[in-house]
Amino acid sequence: MPFTRTFRVRWVDTDVAGVMHFTNYLRYFEACEEEFYRSVSMTFNDIQRKYGITLPRVATHCSYKTACRFDDTFDVIMQLREASETITWDFQASRQPERRLAAEGYMHRRKPGMEGRESTDGTGQNGSRERTVSPTIVVNMR
Repeated sequence: MPFTRTFRVRWVDTDVAGVMHFTNYLRYFEACEEEFYRSVSMTFNDIQRKYGITLPRVATHCSYKTACRFDDTFDVIMQLREASETITWDFQASRQPERRLAAEGYMHRRKPGMEGRESTDGTGQNGSRERTVSPTIVVNMR
């Protein structure tokens, strides 16, 4: 089930021509992810405290389709693609009111210490028990 948030292009997000700078789409994708966690009464800090994990980004991608300009409103739609030792969120930014696709991409997060290896014994690199990403974190996305 997709999660959607509406944003407005701020002056600080634009170039001299009033067009939103391409890097800011990733900022809004991240803001949508943050709002999703808040909607299920969690924050990034809560995830770290409760599950003992951080979720650093290991890959991001964004394709740009059409410009958003100062004061435009746009929806960011976030959809869960994968939730296991990694979490991958797909995003689409659509300019209102015509719902024209402005950008689409993904953010891929991985539990630290899992880069390129699978644990066979359930222990981390320092001998601690590895923790998987809890399905309760993403329960509303399924």
